[in-house]
Amino acid sequence: MRILLLCLFLGGCAAAEPPAAPAHLPRHCDTLPTLKPGATRADMLEHIRVTADLYARCAATP
Repeated sequence: MRILLLCLFLGGCAAAEPPAAPAHLPRHCDTLPTLKPGATRADMLEHIRVTADLYARCAATP
């Protein structure tokens, strides 16, 4: 039984990886903004909103 489980484990590790996205079509995503030292709470909330928007737009583009 242990041998069977070992073979299944090793077979799963040796399985081919799923194909990746085509390298000739890189996804264009804007650079994420940085938060400046001394930022206020409002700056942090705006940073979170902008970053979430950038992530959403980048994820929506093929």
